[in-house]
Amino acid sequence: MDVSVRELKDHLSQYLKAVQAGEVVTITLHAKPIATIQPLPKIDHPGLQKLVDQGLVRLPVRNKGIDFTRPPIKLKRKMRMTLSEIVSRGRG
Repeated sequence: MDVSVRELKDHLSQYLKAVQAGEVVTITLHAKPIATIQPLPKIDHPGLQKLVDQGLVRLPVRNKGIDFTRPPIKLKRKMRMTLSEIVSRGRG
């Protein structure tokens, strides 16, 4: 749904409720899109949710042209571990 800056200011709580319901709100200025408000992604892991709530972790934004299907990055040849494995071991 598109909404002007003025309309958004006048009815912010209404649009935030729409976002909570799953809608994406595109904000326009002089009829040109300038920003979007969208729901945060659902997090299934309670530990990760806690880190996000504390502001210590931000979830990746998947619409920035990043290919998340690529294989994991290997850090050093001697280590033979992926970054994910290193992070997982640090949590244990």
